Amino acid sequence: MSTEMSTDRPLGGRHVLIVSRRDVGHPQAGAAERYLHRIARLWVMWGTHVTWAATRPPGAAAHEVIDGIEVLRSGEALGMYPRTVLRLLRRGERFDAVVDCTSRMAFAVAMISGRRVPVVQVVHDDSRPPAPAGRFWPAAALEGFLAGPLARWSRRGRAVAAPSASFRHELRRRRGFRGPIFVVPAGADQGSPEPGERWERSARLLAGVVAHQLGGDRSRRRGTPDRRYARSDLATLVRYTAGPVPAPGAELRASDEVGVCGGTVSLLLNGCDEYDALGVLDRLGVEDALIRVATWEDLLAGPQGPSPAAPSGPDYGRPFTGTSRG
Repeated sequence: MSTEMSTDRPLGGRHVLIVSRRDVGHPQAGAAERYLHRIARLWVMWGTHVTWAATRPPGAAAHEVIDGIEVLRSGEALGMYPRTVLRLLRRGERFDAVVDCTSRMAFAVAMISGRRVPVVQVVHDDSRPPAPAGRFWPAAALEGFLAGPLARWSRRGRAVAAPSASFRHELRRRRGFRGPIFVVPAGADQGSPEPGERWERSARLLAGVVAHQLGGDRSRRRGTPDRRYARSDLATLVRYTAGPVPAPGAELRASDEVGVCGGTVSLLLNGCDEYDALGVLDRLGVEDALIRVATWEDLLAGPQGPSPAAPSGPDYGRPFTGTSRG
């Protein structure tokens, strides 16, 4: 299996497992399932093998391929997890990464994969459905333990993807998330069945988060720390007109974004403050640039923003000369 990723084919050649209560074919599938399905569909088009594990509603097939995504359905609610683990163990599957949309499956990743793999949690909806009336209390208690203390323990140091900066704030305030949270907004063309440019950006962003987690896990095992110090809530927007066009996953983090328009290079550096941006540009050999902390509009629109014209004026940022970080 390929160990390198192309910026044109993010996660190409990888095998990714998505774990969710529902898939897009479930009768109760909603915005969260459609969001992730559109992204997974693009990953498949880029050469990624995607397996989606979900619950099995009455009348649904246990195995189905939808838009190139292999869907495995097993059981209901809590019964899904042990059945999925056993099924994947029997198949002898080996995954490069897991995208967890349930917050209850991460603890079983080692059993599923047979080795340590990175886990990225996607939290699209902060609401918690009430327990069904008359549910047998041990089952409800077990589900609460899986979604609470065990989920928090298994999530330590793992990346989380949220659809907006405001939602990320709510995850920290209401749910107590402490690890890195990346903003991966949904595409704007909700009414079109075909993926558009905004959905391609969403797919690349989430693929970048997965690749960042892959690289981060390898760095921790090798004992090489990350060179950025800012928490991932902070992002920096940089623009310059004379310098190289770096590639995410090579000169930049896989979770960064690059845009080029009219000779202006725009970089959206995640988990990076203005001081860390100096070090990034110093390594790139860029001496003069404009820099400012990214706003929530930048996170939603991308590095070039709604208007890709070159920035000007005091409200944008300040010029600086790259300095050595040592």
